[in-house]
Amino acid sequence: MEEKKAKFLTILANKLAAFYVLQKEGKPLLEERGNVKGYMEAALRLGAISEVELQKVISEQHNKAFGKALRQRHIELFDSQSEEFDWDYFDTPIWKRE
Repeated sequence: MEEKKAKFLTILANKLAAFYVLQKEGKPLLEERGNVKGYMEAALRLGAISEVELQKVISEQHNKAFGKALRQRHIELFDSQSEEFDWDYFDTPIWKRE
């Protein structure tokens, strides 16, 4: 089982890295977002990885791609747009958001 878990985590890390590259380049993300989200959901439902492991991979790949924590990046992105932004949206992990 540990071998399968390692494989899921490696594939997820690669998918997230590719997704974040596209995001940095400002390219359309709808299809890739669905792909990554579906993979995360499948891994969780199959019991291949835990939510804690999933969040760790997301955080690691985001830090590698952007050099900062996901929450910090969101603060920087949205702070300039609206001082009244509802940050509760980001309290829900990405794989559970609609």
